[in-house]
Amino acid sequence: MNVLKENKLAELPNPARLMLAAAYQLAGAADVAQMILAKVDEKAADPKAWEVSFGSDMRDDAILLDLYVQLGNKDRAWKAYERISQKLAGWSWHSTQSLAWALLAAGDYVGGIGLGSVDMKVEVAIPGEKPVTISTTDYAATVDLTAHLGKTITITSDSAKAIYVSIVQDFVPLEPPKEKSGDNLGLQAQFYDEDGSTIDPLRRGRVSRSGWYCG
Repeated sequence: MNVLKENKLAELPNPARLMLAAAYQLAGAADVAQMILAKVDEKAADPKAWEVSFGSDMRDDAILLDLYVQLGNKDRAWKAYERISQKLAGWSWHSTQSLAWALLAAGDYVGGIGLGSVDMKVEVAIPGEKPVTISTTDYAATVDLTAHLGKTITITSDSAKAIYVSIVQDFVPLEPPKEKSGDNLGLQAQFYDEDGSTIDPLRRGRVSRSGWYCG
């Protein structure tokens, strides 16, 4: 650790600097961790290293968040957590490593620092219906919109903090036709031994290959 800090700190990519700062923090040298952190950008993404490290901006934000939680830096931790939340709520593809880092860091943040008090005040406007008002101190609320599919829904928030909206759709597949039917389709199975002779699959013996025909 000391060798890296004294001789290679300027050459380390930002994620590596963060890990070094976290190591000093865990070792009880918080002042050294803060010194290293001061030389790291708030957004530590390092695209040049992604191809060889399976990294991403979300992975690097997760490393940042994990360190800020350890340091108790609530302001920077919240900003990193918010960036991660926005990426997780989007439709972009993420690697397994990025998702693992993000979910672990976010979980540690919620469990360690917490999201703080919540006072959600939201109005859901549905055409032709009375607006649905949500006022809760819970972190999540659900509104059933099944009867309003295809309509334009307007959501207005008077909450002090940002809210995130997700639309979840569940469908039950149609039952297959109960009556059997066929249209010039048939299936015939034949089994062969190693010499290519037809055999009875119900009799004992080794089957090396099979042929399937449709006609």
